Amino acid sequence: MEILKVLLLEKDPSHAARIAASLSSGNLDVVTVATSEDAISALALRHFDVLLLASTVNSVKSPVTILESNRATPVLVVWGDHPDAGDALTIPATVPEQDLAREVLRIYGDADLSRDAASNALPVFDAVEFGSQMGGDQALIHELVGLFFEDSMSQLQTIRTMLNDGDNQAASRLAHSLKGALGSLRAPRAHSYAAILEKAAAAGDAPRARRAFAALEKSMDELALELRAILAA
Repeated sequence: MEILKVLLLEKDPSHAARIAASLSSGNLDVVTVATSEDAISALALRHFDVLLLASTVNSVKSPVTILESNRATPVLVVWGDHPDAGDALTIPATVPEQDLAREVLRIYGDADLSRDAASNALPVFDAVEFGSQMGGDQALIHELVGLFFEDSMSQLQTIRTMLNDGDNQAASRLAHSLKGALGSLRAPRAHSYAAILEKAAAAGDAPRARRAFAALEKSMDELALELRAILAA
């Protein structure tokens, strides 16, 4: 498993050094910044899995503001209290520094599972909406479903090769194209996983991209079963 990348925002240098040392001892890759502006710059330059806000100084910008310009939003975690924490995931202030790495890993894992659970709860295929979109034209429906098997399934295999070769940016672009096709086909579950894959690959988040690809592949296999029933009708 690749090391989790953490951006730590803490204004006090000595406190930041202690926290970073604790996180690093837990096998986390830590970059420390002291200001909101530095955090925004770091997020623009590099992918992070977690933004950990340890500072409670009121001059620190809202975490939401910090994340606004970031195209691959990390999981936002606040240690202790922050006046603008919003919906951020929270580690209680009572958790000692030596346990921070464990808590960050736990929260990141839970957030990852929540995102996947939300996607997996979506329908595999909305046959009614797709049929309505096609005006009930069975010939057109059959044509588009046939094109899906010709193009989209082969795109999936190409994405697999790109990910295996480490060509994440190309994989992201092709996932974007596949996402559009799945949206037109009214396949919400696969569409959601394609979106996650596009974002993760663009950010260079290889572990997340691989997990998203596996979920996308499974959801497209499920979609294929429903579409074959249409072709057989």
